[in-house]
Amino acid sequence: MRCRNLNLPHIDIVYALATLFDYDLWILTKIQNLGLENFITRIIERAYDELRELVNHYLTLLYTNLLTQLAIHNEVKWRRENLEQVIQWSKTYAEEVDTYLDTVNLLITDEYYEELKNYIQEQSKDNEERE
Repeated sequence: MRCRNLNLPHIDIVYALATLFDYDLWILTKIQNLGLENFITRIIERAYDELRELVNHYLTLLYTNLLTQLAIHNEVKWRRENLEQVIQWSKTYAEEVDTYLDTVNLLITDEYYEELKNYIQEQSKDNEERE
């Protein structure tokens, strides 16, 4: 791998790239399991804001990963410190995408959503009783 030869943090680069693939695979799997209409309905009703944040982080991750790949393959001129910063940003955005992906998945999967809803209702009742 070129990044090893350049002595770059290849684990972070691979993690960012794998996260991009995980996102795409998650969307395709959810649409296959739920159907497009049901997927969109659940997103709108349960996780609209979270998905919007997920997509924002995903697009930034895509951009930083593209910059990294272009630099590694010498398609653009780069300075080591700048590339290392872009790789760090990619890692950070990959972590955000992972987190938001888990959250959106929790909100649009019926079993998880119902458990979460019940938990919140129980907590709300407990708080009311304490007051």
